[in-house]
Amino acid sequence: MGPVNRVKKSISNLPVNGVINPANGPGEAIDNEIAAEVLQLQAAGITVLGYTFTNNCQRPITDGISEDIDKYREWYNVDGIFYDELNCQEADLEYVETLDELANSRGALFTIGNPGTGIPESFIGILDNYIIYEDRGLPALSLIEERTFGLDKRHFSITAFGVPETEINSDYILALSELVQYIYITDDDLPNPYDTFSSYIDELFAILSQQADDKEYHQYDKGYQKYDRGYQQEQYDKGSQQHGLNDFLNRIFNMIRILNTMVE
Repeated sequence: MGPVNRVKKSISNLPVNGVINPANGPGEAIDNEIAAEVLQLQAAGITVLGYTFTNNCQRPITDGISEDIDKYREWYNVDGIFYDELNCQEADLEYVETLDELANSRGALFTIGNPGTGIPESFIGILDNYIIYEDRGLPALSLIEERTFGLDKRHFSITAFGVPETEINSDYILALSELVQYIYITDDDLPNPYDTFSSYIDELFAILSQQADDKEYHQYDKGYQKYDRGYQQEQYDKGSQQHGLNDFLNRIFNMIRILNTMVE
């Protein structure tokens, strides 16, 4: 909670989202400690997503993924879904559409898919956002340009691990922010680059916060209610624009992964 709360307090005007992954999914029973922490995150204004994997569009949706989403909603009252292992092909378009329909039917406010590489252009606009780079080292801007098809950056994210602080360059990060909406860079490395926060996370936020000055943030609106929270909340609309700096912290409680979000 420490780094998350520190960032939220230091840049209080920015939305923060977190992804929980209790046991490579929701697990077999509720974890009361995680449930309590989810409430704290949400009370701090952090949107919480539940992690599930697709096995590259081969995992059964009805018997596997659907059950995960139902458990997340019942046990942790998450706000959205994070689909991992989404390195799928053009022929899997209907599968990805079903993932989006499933999340929406359960009241999800936001969906992120993680192929970790480029995706077919036909996938764009189905889920809200895709991680199109997940690898060691910083990606070439030309590679990211190729994978974004010249489309609105709100559809795309990248994560880079094993990056020493000496390689953190504000000009590069700001240029990258023109191509993708979500960015996470860390010096943590394999075998698990997500078990600690980036040691220079404050520096990253300082760079990105340059874009937040004097800009207004608008949430997307999908036109449905947030489940079991006692109020209605306008949320994400794939056809709208978002302004300001939007931070995405992909929080796994024992294995922490962060995605720093930035938006024009």
